[in-house]
Amino acid sequence: MKQAIRIARRRTTRDRATGIVSTTTEVVYGITSLSRDQADAEKLLQFNRGHWGIENRLHWVRDETFLEDKSRIRTNQGPQQLATARNAAIAICRANQCREIAAARREFAWNPSRLFAILGFLKE
Repeated sequence: MKQAIRIARRRTTRDRATGIVSTTTEVVYGITSLSRDQADAEKLLQFNRGHWGIENRLHWVRDETFLEDKSRIRTNQGPQQLATARNAAIAICRANQCREIAAARREFAWNPSRLFAILGFLKE
């Protein structure tokens, strides 16, 4: 260990039903093998934010758009297979510059021929 870090995160949320706004603060700690010469405080913060960029770009979409956390499939290869399918769906949407994955998912559900055309099974 070369450095220890402390990050305080503040998060403000609004309850959709009641409109009540609440703010929480979370303090997290970490250690790194990078020296201060290799990574100053600003660089460590960039690394941390980069991690959250991945979290927000992929895991949040899987949780909110595909309701992965609510899935009741928990045995054998089912969870891994569904995660692979969800990741493939997200990748298809992003490769085709879909602005909103939830909207694209609804569009493909109503118009599967559009999805088949993107996948190369049909001509649009």
